[in-house]
Amino acid sequence: MREALRVKTPSPMTFHRPFPGCSITSGDGSLEHAELSDDERALHQTLAPARSARWVRGRRAARDALVQVLGSPLPATTSILRDPQGAPEVHGLRGMHLSIAHSGERSAALASASAPVAIDFERITDRTPFFEERAFTPEERVWLDTQPLRAEAATRLWAAREVAAKLSGQGLQGQPRRWALSEACGETLFICGVPVTTQVFEHHVLAWSHGEGVLS
Repeated sequence: MREALRVKTPSPMTFHRPFPGCSITSGDGSLEHAELSDDERALHQTLAPARSARWVRGRRAARDALVQVLGSPLPATTSILRDPQGAPEVHGLRGMHLSIAHSGERSAALASASAPVAIDFERITDRTPFFEERAFTPEERVWLDTQPLRAEAATRLWAAREVAAKLSGQGLQGQPRRWALSEACGETLFICGVPVTTQVFEHHVLAWSHGEGVLS
């Protein structure tokens, strides 16, 4: 007897707010349940189907983060589009800064009305020696050897350099070791002098910064 086809049941969207201005969403990123502007829906039409749910989930996290900062519902004219580098850009709200990150079926967003921001969200996992050699400097690998939770520390370090690279507007550009650890102080890692806060959330690392000491 042929086994019945299993159909994945959409799960309701859930929101977690670890601190003001930040939102983590998980669950069904379906377009029909999203409050998007016409411009956002037009942008959505340009995406490959495989990216649809993640994109919608990220926009819902971003809108929730913006509402937290604004303290009221978003104006109907608000759109979250993309700048020339592909980063999220807020239209219809003057002076708002926004960053979005994804990991699996979760998305995270960080918003601010006062300074550029960047966020990254990474699942904690063991890194191979090959990955570590390419991603981390010799000094960083020595530091990792001293950490009691090595996989967590490596994930914190990788997420922190992603944040610093995002803030620069350049990205890693295939040169992750350029964004070296200059100091570690508890949950805050300084990447080329940029302070990045890291926090463990459900087997993931959430990393973020509000732009102090950003490299240009």
